[in-house]
Amino acid sequence: MTISLTAEQQAWIAAHVARGEFDSIEDAVTRLIDERIPGRAIEEDDLTWAKPLVDQALAEVDRGALLTLEQHRARNIAVLGGLADVERDLIRTRTAEDRSRANARGQHMGRPPKLTPQQQK
Repeated sequence: MTISLTAEQQAWIAAHVARGEFDSIEDAVTRLIDERIPGRAIEEDDLTWAKPLVDQALAEVDRGALLTLEQHRARNIAVLGGLADVERDLIRTRTAEDRSRANARGQHMGRPPKLTPQQQK
């Protein structure tokens, strides 16, 4: 297992190792992890905050007020498609405006001719 520690955490551990509270840095980290992350079971009281939310969600499912995953995907695709259409129209409009400005300046559009003006005559 790899553990990343901040400089402050490393300094704290090094100070406690220097005082002799731990045999080594590895021992310090192992003991701290074992103390801070006990393997305890989830109790009923731990989830009481979630019960009203679960009850509300179940009531919405019963009423049919929730979208299925497929309905949600279809709506997202429709929204993104509409946005793409709007963006494409904006691109077309800007391109047409830029072309008309370039033509008004007499700027040539497209690939340069291979023949010089003398050769074209």
